[in-house]
Amino acid sequence: MKMRKRDFLLFAATCLMICFTSFILSSCNDDEGSGPVPTITATAANADANGLIAEGEGNTVDFIITVTSGSELTSVTNGTDLIKSFTDGEKESTFTYTYTVAPGTKNFTFVVTDEKNRTALSSLFSVLGLANGPVTIPNGGFEQPVLADGGTQDNFGLIDGWDVATTYPANYSLVENPLAANENRVTEGSNYASLYLYELDADQGKGVTIFNTTNQVIFDNETYTLKYDLVNLYAAYEYTVSLYYVDGGGNKVELAKKEYVDMDLVDGHIDYSLTYPVLRADEEISVTISTAAAKGRKIGIQIEHRSPDPVVTDYSGGTLGFDNFRLEVQYN
Repeated sequence: MKMRKRDFLLFAATCLMICFTSFILSSCNDDEGSGPVPTITATAANADANGLIAEGEGNTVDFIITVTSGSELTSVTNGTDLIKSFTDGEKESTFTYTYTVAPGTKNFTFVVTDEKNRTALSSLFSVLGLANGPVTIPNGGFEQPVLADGGTQDNFGLIDGWDVATTYPANYSLVENPLAANENRVTEGSNYASLYLYELDADQGKGVTIFNTTNQVIFDNETYTLKYDLVNLYAAYEYTVSLYYVDGGGNKVELAKKEYVDMDLVDGHIDYSLTYPVLRADEEISVTISTAAAKGRKIGIQIEHRSPDPVVTDYSGGTLGFDNFRLEVQYN
């Protein structure tokens, strides 16, 4: 019996519908067979809330990485770097990736890929490699400005890198070594700095301070060592050298200090028996950072020259010289 044209078209449409439905079901079954999409988590014990890790160069950072997928895993990468490949049909894995810290910043966003070429990304980590060694102190040897022999610069506000704070009517100057007879005042280069106090009875315990805030940012577990040369040119009574950091309000917060009291009192009067100048070379202050408030702040150096407190009637003032400030950092 011949099939009428209308019946043929209906039969063809029915077959097409059956085939299409089978295709859809097959596709769904394939997706179900792929299982859950990949996941990845990565942690590092010393990362902060933003994923920043500050570590000394040559030290190591351990990332604990966990990956899963409904299909077989193929690899974990970071950019173009292959972190781990999978060849045994694993669908889940936890492993440790160890990074040896180099100077500068290295970013990590770990990417897992499965056999279906599906991917997942971890959160971002930034490893800041902290270099051990010298820290730049702007004009730490007082070689700027350049002065002619015997020349002086009588305003610390004009000396690169240094600022002055005074609670005392003091003179302060930068002096270039003028004569061979004064060579013990200069321990590096041509210039040295000096702070001079003129004693007034109403101003006991006050003085003049200079300070230099570097661009060095502090991190945990660093040890800073400051070396410097001092010379008591004449009758410098009390003086202090210190390391500080600058807090969020712009205030200097002391980290470590070294105090000097050169002159003694004999029957209430100054003992001028010291032979001047008195040179102290390679003096040293060291501090290991352990306070969370200092983290991320800049470190600085301060020198303070004070008059006696209580006042000593026969003290007329004194002069302190200094040169060759050097700062080093060691990440522990």
